[in-house]
Amino acid sequence: MRLQRRDLLTGSAAALAFSGLARSVSAQTAATEETYVNQVHGYGPLVRDPNRLLDLPEGFTYQVISQSGDTMDDGLFVPGQPDGMGCFDLGDGKVALVRNHELKGSSGLHRNLGPGGFHQERIGLLDPAKGYDTYKDGRPLPGGTTTLVYDLESRRTVSQHLSLAGTSTNCAGGHTPWGSWLTCEETEDTPADADVTKSHGYVFEVPAAATGLVDPVPLKAMGRFDHEAVCIDPRTGVVYLTEDKNDGLFYRFIPTTPGKLIDGGRLQAMAFKGKPGADTTNQEAREWAVGDWREVVWIDMDEVESPNADLRFRGHAAGAARVARGEGIFWGEG
Repeated sequence: MRLQRRDLLTGSAAALAFSGLARSVSAQTAATEETYVNQVHGYGPLVRDPNRLLDLPEGFTYQVISQSGDTMDDGLFVPGQPDGMGCFDLGDGKVALVRNHELKGSSGLHRNLGPGGFHQERIGLLDPAKGYDTYKDGRPLPGGTTTLVYDLESRRTVSQHLSLAGTSTNCAGGHTPWGSWLTCEETEDTPADADVTKSHGYVFEVPAAATGLVDPVPLKAMGRFDHEAVCIDPRTGVVYLTEDKNDGLFYRFIPTTPGKLIDGGRLQAMAFKGKPGADTTNQEAREWAVGDWREVVWIDMDEVESPNADLRFRGHAAGAARVARGEGIFWGEG
């Protein structure tokens, strides 16, 4: 079978710890159980997993450290639809894994994980004031983050709890250099078009060391749009953001106070120098090829809370380059 990112993350295991599994591995597709092809190119045949979770080549192992439906330390259930997540060193051999849960209550995609499902039944017991938003009937929205503490030496899960509640479609995000996870909503729902009471499409900050629910404050100066991922230049504190739209943009956020995103700042969109409104998608014409370099400039954005969900349209009209389906982004070693 093919090990797809979304297939893995939407399964019953909320997180899997691997030993030595190269990220470039791609298995062959099987049409049926009878025609199963158990060969991974370069790694040898797959060994059948008696637990029917994950077949791996000889010498590879996995460990389930958390599973949707498990009862957490706060009495809530581990939600489904885990997506982007960040791992943080807590010291003393322990790490925190802050996980997004891409739950959107109005979507049939989440089946038993949405309204009426196990997560919704238990999260409905929360004080709605502890989450960012609710359905119009007062129930907390199911999206948000959970934080899991793991002991590297004993290889066991120490604790796990809901750390952000009442958000929607928490897809990706990124680490901060100061030890927090930026979780991003991949939606632009408003009360006018969805069963919500507030506008969505924001970034929220979750400190990795927090032991309970964090104050759900949307970082509105970072823009309201279909967010995907973020990364931060540790030297300057400048934040780079991707947008998961076929006609999206690529943004950067210059904070007023580096390291304190809540203080606000300036949102800009990338443009090619000397070629305003360029289309980097290569869908209509080849704008660039692999290995090409472009000099860029940055365009200041206004009305970044975008009540009409038109931030990308206004940015492109002002000269920003169109970037299709911006996904993961990471600040590497320099």
